[in-house]
Amino acid sequence: MVAYDLEANDFSLVPSKYIEFVDKDSGIDFDTEMRRIQQDFKTLLQEEKDSQAQLINAFKTLGYEL
Repeated sequence: MVAYDLEANDFSLVPSKYIEFVDKDSGIDFDTEMRRIQQDFKTLLQEEKDSQAQLINAFKTLGYEL
């Protein structure tokens, strides 16, 4: 940044005056992306459920109920 840029922007230090905004999300198909995220979460939630069941079973095997 040079003094000319500062002067041209009334000596403002607001970043948006010097950094160009690029909308990287405009090309995303929202519905497709949300369906992908939804599937990812379904998988994660099922894995969590399975993990909890394994943990409960491990304690039960040791003679401790949760």
